[in-house]
Amino acid sequence: MTKCFSVLFVSLLLSQTAFARDIYFFETESVKLSVNHNNKRNVYIFDESNSNRKHIYRAPKGFVAKTRTFGFGSGHRRGDLLWNTGFPDSPALPNILSELEWNDIDMVQFDVDGEVRFNNRFRAGLNIGIGVIYNGVGRDSDYTLDDRQGEFSRSVFEVDGDDTIDGSVYIGYEFPIEIIKNKKILFTPLLGYSYHEQNIQFEDAVQVVAGSAFGVTTPPLGPFSGLDSEYKTNWYGPWLGFETEYNTSNWTFIANYSHHWADYDAQARWNLRADFAQPISFIHEAEAEGDRFSLTFLRDWRDDWQAYLNMGIEQWKTESGLTRIFFANGTSSEAVRLNEAIWDSWWAGLGMTRTF
Repeated sequence: MTKCFSVLFVSLLLSQTAFARDIYFFETESVKLSVNHNNKRNVYIFDESNSNRKHIYRAPKGFVAKTRTFGFGSGHRRGDLLWNTGFPDSPALPNILSELEWNDIDMVQFDVDGEVRFNNRFRAGLNIGIGVIYNGVGRDSDYTLDDRQGEFSRSVFEVDGDDTIDGSVYIGYEFPIEIIKNKKILFTPLLGYSYHEQNIQFEDAVQVVAGSAFGVTTPPLGPFSGLDSEYKTNWYGPWLGFETEYNTSNWTFIANYSHHWADYDAQARWNLRADFAQPISFIHEAEAEGDRFSLTFLRDWRDDWQAYLNMGIEQWKTESGLTRIFFANGTSSEAVRLNEAIWDSWWAGLGMTRTF
């Protein structure tokens, strides 16, 4: 499904830029021509020898940019990440063997975005966000029985870093809808493609439940040193959504929703497992879906500048998928299955936009 949406998205982008081919394709046999622009929509062709105008090509009016917007901001973001593996189809082995969760992951969030709106109501834009992780806690539990029963190992630890990365491109078409006399909202269906990362490092572990099972012996109770592990995720794929926008004399209110279809890839470095390979100890692969919702309040400030408050939430969840463990002796195993991975977060921030 991801590949089909990707092909459709690229096709739509190409169709919106096809007019550029007509503007810049000219043929001549007798003179050398050059291209110059004037008044945004006119493309003039000159004979370079005497600068006489030979032809005027008028670009389609609809594809002239009506507005260009650039924005930047920062704020706070908090997220939780969880995954578990096991043997869901085995009557003798636990359906959840191991579960990792990272809670209250605090980040300083930085965002940049840009958008072009054309005279024919088409829109195209991009968003980029980077979150710098500075706090969080986690838990690693292992079980001998189904449904998280028979816990024989549990350790808790601190999140040491690192970051999150979010990027998205999109196109859309505006529909003005009159709600009351002389009052309209802009409703814009959107089609896009996004990429998201969570890169988490953790250390300072304490063993709070100790035992031995399945050939694994835990550290004794209490703090243990040397933990310096990491888990890195990638969620990427197409999305469909919509945006509603309402403008007053000084304020703009925007609500945005998107549903995502994604491929999920993750890799882990478990540095204290001597039987695991380093630096990649195991990987996870699965298909996933996600939902994002945000609200933005913009206030006219001066000239073409606006200040804004933005807040939002998101949740992503995979289907069951692949776990491939790499061992230090060069072998690998796919006997254990990824049951699910879940990422959710919320954010709030302030920023500025400039319209050109």
